[in-house]
Amino acid sequence: MSAPASPSAPPRLFDPRRRAARLARAARRFSDADFLHRRAAGHMAQDLEFILRDFAAAVDVSAHPGLFEAVAREEGVARLGAVAVIEDAAVRAQPASMPCRLRTARRT
Repeated sequence: MSAPASPSAPPRLFDPRRRAARLARAARRFSDADFLHRRAAGHMAQDLEFILRDFAAAVDVSAHPGLFEAVAREEGVARLGAVAVIEDAAVRAQPASMPCRLRTARRT
């Protein structure tokens, strides 16, 4: 673990390059073993139906973006608008380390 850049900076707990490499490796075969992520996304989509408000915009901050929106659309969640994702895998590997550029999907 390296020393923080300044006294107020949090310590760096994970190597961002190693995390980015692991995310990239996992992404190549993610669809072969995404059943737990699909199940969790399905539960979240169902839970949204019990909340009596619309979500005009949402952000998917998961390590494998896009799955939640796909499952929510399959489940027919009517209260969910556009879902933005963090496009850059390097940024996803370093959560909260820098501003995130989001790509907003257009609802069809």
